Amino acid sequence: MEISEYKNNLHINMTFGLSGAIKLFENGLAGVKVFANGKSTTTNENGAFKLLQMSGSGNLSFEKTGYGFVGDCTYTSEKQFNISATFSVVGFVRTGNVAVEDVNVNYLKKSIKTDADGRFEIANLSEKITINVEKDGYNPQKSDEICCYEPNLVFSLTYNVSGKIEGLADNSQIKVVASNDENKFETSTNESGEFSFNSLSGQVSISFEKENVGFTPSTFVVSGPTIKNIEAYHIYSISGRVTAGSLSVYGMTITAGKLSAKTDTNGNYTINGISGTVAVQGELKGENCTTISTGRQSVSDSKTINFSIEQNDYVFFMFERAYQNLREAKSYYSTMSGSVDCGAGGTQTVGGYRKKGTNGAYLKEDTNYGKTVFGIDPKVAVLTYFKDKNSVSYVQHKDVSSSLVANYSGKSWTETTFAQYADKYGWLPDDFYPYIINKNTIKSFDNVSVNNGETTFTLNLDANASTTKYKKRMTSYSGQTPSEFYAVKLTYKLNSVGNLISVEIYETYKVSVANCAGNIKETFVEINGSSVGEIARPTL
Repeated sequence: MEISEYKNNLHINMTFGLSGAIKLFENGLAGVKVFANGKSTTTNENGAFKLLQMSGSGNLSFEKTGYGFVGDCTYTSEKQFNISATFSVVGFVRTGNVAVEDVNVNYLKKSIKTDADGRFEIANLSEKITINVEKDGYNPQKSDEICCYEPNLVFSLTYNVSGKIEGLADNSQIKVVASNDENKFETSTNESGEFSFNSLSGQVSISFEKENVGFTPSTFVVSGPTIKNIEAYHIYSISGRVTAGSLSVYGMTITAGKLSAKTDTNGNYTINGISGTVAVQGELKGENCTTISTGRQSVSDSKTINFSIEQNDYVFFMFERAYQNLREAKSYYSTMSGSVDCGAGGTQTVGGYRKKGTNGAYLKEDTNYGKTVFGIDPKVAVLTYFKDKNSVSYVQHKDVSSSLVANYSGKSWTETTFAQYADKYGWLPDDFYPYIINKNTIKSFDNVSVNNGETTFTLNLDANASTTKYKKRMTSYSGQTPSEFYAVKLTYKLNSVGNLISVEIYETYKVSVANCAGNIKETFVEINGSSVGEIARPTL
């Protein structure tokens, strides 16, 4: 009781205390927060609490995660409280890391089901419980006795997988493997082709193994009880070699049904996993290349199948593929050197280079040097640059030193179109050679050989039919047009994967009154190398 005096008026404030205990079963529940009229306290280890200097009337309230409270909580004066606690259980049912939905969670003759996350919650429990979880196909599981709040009760269920393999005369002794990141189990089929795994957990991959046998499906993934039937079938391999005369055919696609493989640099191939009767055939194909096909053979079991194609056809394909590889290259760099001997007309030296930059720009230069004979001045240099096919820049000049260095000082770039450039020089700026080369202009394929993985061959061209464009180029360079070509031979050297190493050009022709013989070699320094970066148009 409190006594105070205000202006001769005597006021008496009556206060009282509240006390009690909170019990779970017969034991006190510690750590419960107790609230009343703005005041609070916490139960001790015996579940007891006390609030002093209370006044008025109200209701006690209680708070502890996972618990509920039952009993008379009202007060108007001093009072002793006896409160009973209830508890809840939150749990999860999984197999490995996979949630299991619709599991029966059984307790106290009651049952609830897990949700899509495998979660369940039981609230307001006032007695100790044991939980049983079960679902068809899974091995049931039982908890220990639970007597207080449980926020994360986890059940890890296991399940069974079984199946049958059919399709072979003998479906027994087929190895079956069940595996995941943590475990690997193996079994074998019985005489009836049946297999089973017990107590698997989580997501598991099931696969099958038997020599020369394939399966549909070859693997399947499970994360719960499964019964699966598998179709088995005989599989086999084929292998062989493709040749063209003395050459091994590289890069030919061999198909066997829906499967395929490419021949290696020795012309060999292998295709595994074939089933049933299939047709086997080879095909060489490439953009801007002539397609070559082999005959077709039918197989139903392991076999060696060799193919042979015409050597000349393959040599022409290698020629086309080598230049297609250049077109597709991110960059390349080649140099040219040689000479033209015109007898009494003197000798001129020839040089140049060709580059493709990583930015798709092209830069090439042709240079010639020699003395003026019969009114012909062979000193000329042509520098050509382009980045796309909308326009091309070039400059032609006659100031060339004996060391084949051109001086473009005082000259300026001429801007033109691809068509106008071709009309002037006889070939497009991105052409690799000025000749017309096709099967109609090739008289013969000569000197075909392979040495240390490098293939060499010579294209013997029809001298006049192949040089109509080339004559226009020579006219633009020297002002004189050859009256006749006697011979044009191109000797190619390719590496094991068909990329150009070099091209040697031999040509004889008549210009004015002189008979000339040219020997020029283009050497490919690198293809898709690192030395050629982006190329900008040179400043003259």
